[in-house]
Amino acid sequence: MTWNQQERAGASLGALSVVFIGGSVGAASLLHDYPLLGGQAVRFAVAVIVLVAWGRVRRHRFRLPTVRESVWLILLAVCGMAGYGVMLVHATSVTEPGNVGVAIGAAPLFIVLVRAAHTRTKPAVGLVIGGVIVLAGTLIAQASASGGLQWGLLVFSAISDGTQS
Repeated sequence: MTWNQQERAGASLGALSVVFIGGSVGAASLLHDYPLLGGQAVRFAVAVIVLVAWGRVRRHRFRLPTVRESVWLILLAVCGMAGYGVMLVHATSVTEPGNVGVAIGAAPLFIVLVRAAHTRTKPAVGLVIGGVIVLAGTLIAQASASGGLQWGLLVFSAISDGTQS
């Protein structure tokens, strides 16, 4: 099977994103005393500066978002990447980073199944198999690194009441 340039670029970017996400779990465990919301604000400000600079270099003309688009952007930031960053740091404060990695590894399978339920269609077999493989890989990696999985209902109750297990 030969891949065209677009497929190779997509596979490379997908692999790079996996490395970044996996690395972010380990890095998040070092940020417990970091001002999370301020850090997220700085992170997004730097992203805007880089995006605008890149647009200027490429001579792209920007327009201001409409009010509706601005609301969606804010909701996406709060519920998406900023919310993910805050929850990732909090999760690593109540359990080991590897356990958080297992939860993140379950996301592809969860997304496939939720989408199928939402659209009331059968999930694609290949996507389910891929999700199961990712989840199995994260479970095996965590179990082999720590001598067994270490979380259960105690972690979830620790998250809900703010205490550590």
